[in-house]
Amino acid sequence: EAIDVVLFAPLAPIFGLVLFWFIQLLFIEIQKALLNQLRESHEALIRFTNFIGIFFQTICHALGYTLTRSGISSFYLSVDYGKVDPKKKKSGVFEWLVNMFLFIGPFFFPPFLLLAYFFLLNDSGLPLMMQETFTFAENLIVFGSNLFEFTKDLVFFLGGIDLFHPAHVGFFLLFILLGLGIRPSYIGKRPMEKVDIFYDLKNIRYNILHKPRYVFLGVLTAYLFSYLNVLFNQSFYVAVFSFFGWASILAIFALFFAEILLFCFF
Repeated sequence: EAIDVVLFAPLAPIFGLVLFWFIQLLFIEIQKALLNQLRESHEALIRFTNFIGIFFQTICHALGYTLTRSGISSFYLSVDYGKVDPKKKKSGVFEWLVNMFLFIGPFFFPPFLLLAYFFLLNDSGLPLMMQETFTFAENLIVFGSNLFEFTKDLVFFLGGIDLFHPAHVGFFLLFILLGLGIRPSYIGKRPMEKVDIFYDLKNIRYNILHKPRYVFLGVLTAYLFSYLNVLFNQSFYVAVFSFFGWASILAIFALFFAEILLFCFF
């Protein structure tokens, strides 16, 4: 059991999060296929969803420059293109972090905003399960239980949403925007390279392999955080990954609802 706790247990919530993130990517790919079929008959809808996706992506890029204290010298956003230029060009870990915000940020940052909104409206509190042991199996069970309880709360909330309540209407509109535009489809007038699941994964893979030592430091930090949780008998390690899992589940629900809406246009 000691070997399990030291070597394998920290990987459990990471594997769980990666699984849900890949499910999210698959839903995005399905949505892009639907949008592509609607390209000729509903161009206005395509341009709208493309703009929302580029907006999220550009905001994440700008956030990366802001948090790394690079500053922003220019910010450009259009229906089919977005660009952010920094005041100071930084290298090393700062450049790597900016690229991670650009490549991965759109998958999590917009859902996190909606997640915060959800918890402001929901009275159930954070559905976090405490744990007594810290093995791989226990970490995975706790992670899964946290996601299951959140999913249950989300389903009940969406099923009983009050469209005459201003805050609920705001949540529902953001929910639709997230589902329709979590990733740009690049189906505008400007010619762009085909952007699909492989394009996204290629960019993420390049950024990881370009500076593997930063990934190693990130994994090492995760392991140290896991050991501190074992030492102090806390569940914060799994809780952190659960937040990312909740954001992914929220995105999956938003994408699923958006795809039902898109079917109505056929």
